[in-house]
Amino acid sequence: DDDEEDEEEEANADEEEEDNDDEEAEEAEEAGEEKEELDFSGDKSDSDLWSDSEEQYEEGEPKPAKAKDPKAKAPVPELPFTFPMPETSHDLEKIVGQLSVEDTTVALERIRKCHAPTLKEDNRKKMQSFLGLLLQRFEMLSGQSPLPVDYLDVLAVNIAAVANIVPFFAVTSARARLEKMAARLRQRLRDGETGWPPARTILLISLFADIFPTTDKQHPVSTPAALYLGNVLAHCAVRSTREAVTAVVELQRDYEP
Repeated sequence: DDDEEDEEEEANADEEEEDNDDEEAEEAEEAGEEKEELDFSGDKSDSDLWSDSEEQYEEGEPKPAKAKDPKAKAPVPELPFTFPMPETSHDLEKIVGQLSVEDTTVALERIRKCHAPTLKEDNRKKMQSFLGLLLQRFEMLSGQSPLPVDYLDVLAVNIAAVANIVPFFAVTSARARLEKMAARLRQRLRDGETGWPPARTILLISLFADIFPTTDKQHPVSTPAALYLGNVLAHCAVRSTREAVTAVVELQRDYEP
């Protein structure tokens, strides 16, 4: 009996040891699996990282602000499709003063089309006022140095287009300016000056030569312009190289007195 009890105790002890060994093996396996999971958790692919970041942003967390490039240009505002008719030179300056040559072309063209007399009869008076403002701006830019040739070309095209819409007013405006030119010439000659006109006057006469016909025997604008140039060449003394160049330029005009 004692031997049987000893055998049973040994068998129970062996079973307990086996159970302990199994438990230790299971714990070791579980620890190894956790270690593997931890090892692989840091090796996420780019797609996994991207999806995780998207999930964070979807949950409401703010996205990190991107650093601004100091060289990046500010967005250029788009031009409106319609413009109000400018009533003063200040209004026109607000519309086209800060625009590029291309945008100035588009803006002036849209003003002409939005306020065409064919759309509304009252627009004819607005176009007359618009022509006067364009001429004033042409004279102002003609006196700048260096000369903004590209902007003057844009203005000349639009002045010619508006002059075709209101031809009688265009003639009246041109004649009024020619009369002022002749009056200033007479006054300067009386004061003993050479009387040579400034660059803006020569450019304005060139503009009239492009708008009005110069081959007519008599014209309300071309004829006074030709007489003015004739008086300048006949009475103004050449006392400097600049005045000599001015005389040559005036001789190249298309007017035929």
